[in-house]
Amino acid sequence: MTQDVILNKILLKIKSVDRGYKTECWEFQRTRGYAHIMVATKTISVHRYMFWQQYKKNEIDWINFDRKKTVCVCHKCDNSKCCNPEHLFAGSQQDNVQDAVNKNRQVIPIVRGEVHGLHKLTEEEVLEIYKMPGTSRDIATQFGVSHTAIVHIKTGETWAWLTGG
Repeated sequence: MTQDVILNKILLKIKSVDRGYKTECWEFQRTRGYAHIMVATKTISVHRYMFWQQYKKNEIDWINFDRKKTVCVCHKCDNSKCCNPEHLFAGSQQDNVQDAVNKNRQVIPIVRGEVHGLHKLTEEEVLEIYKMPGTSRDIATQFGVSHTAIVHIKTGETWAWLTGG
């Protein structure tokens, strides 16, 4: 299937919709989220394909671009059905997550203290350690942790939200 045939197959299923972004979204119809189409025996992502068509086809062929899953094609308009190339930008997974956080679409939970799955000390023990005199090695032996963990508590590198350090 040629690139023109794929593009026409996509364009036939697009409807322009005003979703409040600067320009209209091109929504791929009959989908609830990210749109995909079958090309031969392969499923392709419509927004990735449209981004490639607009910005990358002179630099890299479609097969190699599609294999580079490290490149996210993100939506400026926050509409997963949209495949308007003006609304798309390339970024890393971190860029994509940061974009969501910046737009208050995703909250990154802060897991700390006793709810963190790898904690070795209780909040009560940390407060006790913070106030304790003695060497970090002696205190570490007493609590069964590394002396580095004690130094980090005492200097406020860890548990500062609890100790005020």
